Formats: sequence, structure tokens, C-alpha cells
Amino acid sequence: MKHSWPIQQLRNVDSPATILAFVLAIIVGMTVALASVLPPKWFISTSLALIFFFVALVAKEKERFILFVSVLVLPVSFDFYLVNLKSLPYSLPISGLRITAFDLLFLFLMGSWIVRFVSDRNSTVRFYPHISVPFAILVIIHLVSSLSSPIPGLIKLSYFWYAIENWFVFLYIANNVRDRRTVFIVIGLFLFSALIQSFLAMAQYVSGGTLGLDLFGESEKSYFTMKAGAGTINRVAGTLGHPNKLGMFLGMWLPIALSLIFAPLQVRHKLLLVAAFLLMSTADVLTLSRGAWLSLGVGLTIVIYWCVLKRTGHTIMSLFLTTAIFGLIALVALVAITPIKDRLFKDDYGTASTRIPLAKLALSMIEQKPFLGVGQGSFTAVAHKYDRTREGISYSFPAPVHNSYLLIAAELGIPALGSFLVIVVCVYLSVLQATRANQSAPMSYLGVGLFGGFSTWAVHQLVDYDYILLSSLFWFYVGLITASAQIAPGGMLEEPSTTHPIRVIHGRERAS
Repeated sequence: MKHSWPIQQLRNVDSPATILAFVLAIIVGMTVALASVLPPKWFISTSLALIFFFVALVAKEKERFILFVSVLVLPVSFDFYLVNLKSLPYSLPISGLRITAFDLLFLFLMGSWIVRFVSDRNSTVRFYPHISVPFAILVIIHLVSSLSSPIPGLIKLSYFWYAIENWFVFLYIANNVRDRRTVFIVIGLFLFSALIQSFLAMAQYVSGGTLGLDLFGESEKSYFTMKAGAGTINRVAGTLGHPNKLGMFLGMWLPIALSLIFAPLQVRHKLLLVAAFLLMSTADVLTLSRGAWLSLGVGLTIVIYWCVLKRTGHTIMSLFLTTAIFGLIALVALVAITPIKDRLFKDDYGTASTRIPLAKLALSMIEQKPFLGVGQGSFTAVAHKYDRTREGISYSFPAPVHNSYLLIAAELGIPALGSFLVIVVCVYLSVLQATRANQSAPMSYLGVGLFGGFSTWAVHQLVDYDYILLSSLFWFYVGLITASAQIAPGGMLEEPSTTHPIRVIHGRERAS
């Protein structure tokens, strides 16, 4: 019996699909074989990527599918460094050339958007100059200030790349989330993601460890024990890398969950939102982040007052109910929850006292370099040169100033801070637009929740820090607010009733 090799058999096959499948099988096999000899993180990530790839192949609406998956991976530090410079004697927000799962997904989204734009002559792109112009000023200042920064050029390149990517993140979301259905799906996925983080945080607290999630980029600060008075407290962070980051993330979505509880939705949806709100609140407590509690209190106060006012129309009643609710919550928390009492009132061994000398250090940088700052990400690298504090804070606590506004001014200068504050004001104006829907419309309540969530983030930045230009989550959130404002009555986009999200570009539906 005469046998032939598979390659010889392929010569008799006329179907290109069969040949493609064979080639694809070879590539997949080689990829898995290579990943199996690398560290476990590579094998797990490769396996997940292949599963995702094949699911995406059979998905009817691939761009929407990729968009929704990108929402779920955004808070997961599933990152790889092509070049990692961790050996540097100072801390950096990004220590080399980094690639995250979100980066890869967003690259596909941008490619799809470009193809749609080129193939459809009627499509347009809005650049939203009220956001893009101050953002461009921030990037230009970043480039100029980096010339005198002592950090390696490779890391400077990484910072620049992420800044440009996040501008495209904003533009993509603001231009392509074009109807209420897609907005609510994205919000629902973010709430689901926050729930996952909450379950992980509670599991960390119960197990007393990190759950081995370092395979997904979890840092050593995702679970740790610290002193409080004569005892200790345990803090959790899910996959966000630090309890303060998890507290900030949950604080951005808890006000939205609360606002939608007030919205005219079906009872089953409200019950799900109540359950989600309680679970997320529990996880927020377990972070033991005082800044997260403070900022969340501001955001929830805004939401409760505004939603009760929308429901009743009575200002005095809204004030009374808001005061009563938060008075009751504060009483229960302070009396019944021991970790909260310990964190607020017992000795934290200097953790809070570092904030003032760090602020003085930042002000010293601003005073000496008011226009261009010391360079993006260079705070800890040059801190010793500007440290005039009695505590010698740059030696005893080598960390960036825990105030994002001061950090921007110190690293990029006062003009950069002014540009960012313009963006903040414009975002607030946009989210106010989203609240102007009909009083009974869910979109109006969502606008209130976005206002409360953004307020939570803005207040949290007074007591913690985030590298704004490098934060994809922040610019995704800004893009979502901008998109919601365009959909609301009075916005520039009339909501299509039956058109497909993503396929709608500025109110014009593309042919399927």
C-alpha cells in the first residue's frame, strides 16, 4: 500500500481553508510547545490567548467582542516586559518596554477602526479639542521635560508610547461607543469586573495570602499585613497591585451601581445591583484604604442626594435622607467593624505622617523647576537632590508624593497641571450633559453615577497618586463619559434606535 506524506496530500487539496487550517494548527502547536518550556506565566497566558483567539474567530461581531473583553482585562496587570530594568536604584511606574493584555486587544480595535474609516468615505473622526488640545500640551511638555530626566531612554520611550496609546484609547471610546445599549453593556462589564476583583479580594482576606495571582502580574503588595496600634491588619488588592489602587477602582464604579438602583429598571436588575453594591462595598472596606473611604464617601453622598432629589423633587428631604443614611453607616462602621476603627484611630507607625514631608518635597521640585518639572516618572530618581525635609523623606520613604496634582506639577510643571485641570473641568461639563436626560430615563441616573464616580476619583487623587498619562483606565473612563454626553438629549449624537453599536459613526449607519 502506497502512503503519502501530509504535505503531498495537501497538494491534492483545492480548499484554501483546509490549507489555512493546517498552517494554523502547526503555528498553534509550535507556540504551545515553545510556551511550555518558558516560565508558567507564559504558558498560561499563551493558552488563554489561544482560547480567546478561537472564540473571537467564531464571534459574529468581532470588534464588539474584542471591546467587551478589553473592559474585563483592563484592571488586570497581565503584563510582560520585553525589556525590564528593575535593577535601577529607584522606583518607576513602568520599568521597561511593557506589553499588557489590554494593549494587544486595543491594537486590534484600532486596526478595525482604521479599516472602517478607510473603507467608508462617509465616516468621520471627532477629536474633541476640549480634551485633545490640553492632552497634546501635556505630551509636548512630557517630551521636552524628558530631555533632562535621568531615567534611561528606553523607559522614556515606553512612557511616550503609553501616552500616545491612551490618547487613542480616549478617541476610540468617545467615537465608537455610539448608543445607549453599548454604553450600558460596557458599564455592566465594568461592574462585573469590579465584582470579580471583589471576590478575589475577599478570597485573599480569608486565605491570608495572594492566591498565587502573581502569574497574572499581581505584585507583592496585593496582600500584606501592617501594624495598627498594638495589633496588625490585613490589606487586600485583587489584581490591581496595591490596596489603594483597588479602593480607587471600586470607588469609580460603586457610585454608578448605587445610582442605577434608583433608576427605573426592572426589579430583578435592581436586586442584582444591590447585591453587587454590597459585595463591592465589602471589598472596599477590606482594602483598609482611608483615602478610598474618604473619596467614596464624597462620591456616594453626591449620588444619594442627587438621586433622591430626582425622585422626590424636595431639596430638604434629600439633604435629610443623605445625612441620615451616612450618619447610620458611619455609626455602624465605627462601632461594629474593628479593622476600620483600628485603621482610623490607632497608631499607623508613620504611614500618614509621610504625606506632609512628601508634599514639601514636591513643592521644592515645583519651586526649582516650575515650568517643565523634573520629568515624567522621575520623582524618586531625583528626590535626593530636592529633599530639604527634616525627616529626610526621600531616604526614609522613597516613594512619589501621594497627591496626583502635586505629582503632575513636580514631574511636568505648573503648565502641565493647568492643562490637566482643564481636562478635569471639561469632563465634569460633559458628565453634566449626560445627566440632562429625561428625569425618568436610566441614562440620566447613569450620568449621576458617572459624576459621582469621577468625583470619587478626583478626591482620591488628593491623597494618593496615579500617573495620569500612563493610565489607560482613566482615559477609558473619560472616553466613556464623553460618549455618554453625546448620546444624552442635547448632545451632538442622536441615538439610533435599531442600529448596531460600533458600526455607527456620528449618527450614520454603515451598511452591513
